[in-house]
Amino acid sequence: MCQNALEKLGISHLKERIFTNLSGGEKQLVYLARVLSSKAKIIFMDEPVSGLDFGNQIKLLNLIKTLSKVAT
Repeated sequence: MCQNALEKLGISHLKERIFTNLSGGEKQLVYLARVLSSKAKIIFMDEPVSGLDFGNQIKLLNLIKTLSKVAT
């Protein structure tokens, strides 16, 4: 389940890294992977793209869009 969330976000390469050594954007994506792997029914996000580079902002927003379609 966790590996699936990491792959969905394209961050499988981070799984062996120490969390405190990650950038702010990488930490943000790891937090989201954690939420996805817990299969939470509701996700509250305050400034979800804060700290992410432009490419990861688009990836995250597209993922949120996809998840919202699955939930409805």
